Amino acid sequence: MLIFVFYFPEIRKLLDLKVFIDAEEHIKLKRRIKRDGQERGYDMEDVLYRYEHHVAPTFDRYIRPFKAEADLIVPNNHHFEKGLEVIIGFLNQKVSAFEGQKEKV
Repeated sequence: MLIFVFYFPEIRKLLDLKVFIDAEEHIKLKRRIKRDGQERGYDMEDVLYRYEHHVAPTFDRYIRPFKAEADLIVPNNHHFEKGLEVIIGFLNQKVSAFEGQKEKV
């Protein structure tokens, strides 16, 4: 996962489709608490400390400002299937165009 990819202008300008996957704060925190507890063995106090002092400030400084640079913002609060369909359609179109160019050569 490339969470800081929009931060670098030289990379950002090379992207054909810039997708920002977003979720409401309480959902992101709930998912982090569950993941960090189950997969990393962190207790609730540690998860909340990390989120408040590291995760949220880093997101606010290095990731959130580039949301406006995205071509597509996919909400990932409950279901993201429609956003995924748009991405798949875009990729299928790119692959078809590329294959069409290969046939001409």
